[in-house]
Amino acid sequence: MKLVLILVSLLGLWSCALADERDLLAVDSAFVNGDYAQVELLALRLLQADTGWTVDARARVCLAAGYSLIMLDRAAEARHYFEQALDAVPDLTLDPVLVSPKFRTVFDDVKAAHVARRPREDPPPTSAMDRGSSTAVPASDALSPRRRGAVALNLLLPGAGHLRMQSPLRGAWWFVAEAGAVAFCASELARAREARQDYLRATDAADIERKYEDYNSAYRMSWISGGIAAAVYVASQLDLALVQRRPIALACAQQQGTPTLGLRIAW
Repeated sequence: MKLVLILVSLLGLWSCALADERDLLAVDSAFVNGDYAQVELLALRLLQADTGWTVDARARVCLAAGYSLIMLDRAAEARHYFEQALDAVPDLTLDPVLVSPKFRTVFDDVKAAHVARRPREDPPPTSAMDRGSSTAVPASDALSPRRRGAVALNLLLPGAGHLRMQSPLRGAWWFVAEAGAVAFCASELARAREARQDYLRATDAADIERKYEDYNSAYRMSWISGGIAAAVYVASQLDLALVQRRPIALACAQQQGTPTLGLRIAW
């Protein structure tokens, strides 16, 4: 019963971590469906309620809002969102293969003005959206409230922190690995308790010796299984702390007058 309660609590924490990713996917879904006004409303709500977004997630929402406003013939207002995207990721660039020139023209004009205003002595931070395979963690992302919250959440539930940092595949892997290790440890502890009771109930000398060997073996396995669960737990924390997640990047293109949306999902 205790194990069931623990698993229910862990699943509750996991569902809370899913909320942020659902919000981002809602923006993408509204854009794909051509509901550009809804994208603007979602972006306003998410950005106003921001309690510690990663720079890449904030830029992703701002780009979607900017693209939508351009589709609504409100390019002047779209510039405001592109400004916010560049404030979050100053060296942000749009892929010329995936992104329509209709969007890039406005974005590049905003970026040129943004670069002109930026102090030359401040080197632009690099972003995981442009870096691709780099594993270094930007200082702004490492110290953000969102990353601190992810670390705290991961301490309670391995894998939940990865999900909060938009690494769902990695998070699912650590969650399943830790759940399996904990279940294995619990079963070995139960087997050790049963073996101990059998040993204490034994009366025949030969039976006592055999039951003692069974108990000794079960006792060793309980320690081994506990070590495995602890190792998986520590590894999940190190993975979150040392490996920068590679985000789900948003890219828009326009073909024959119809906007399309592409997502690059990385581990």
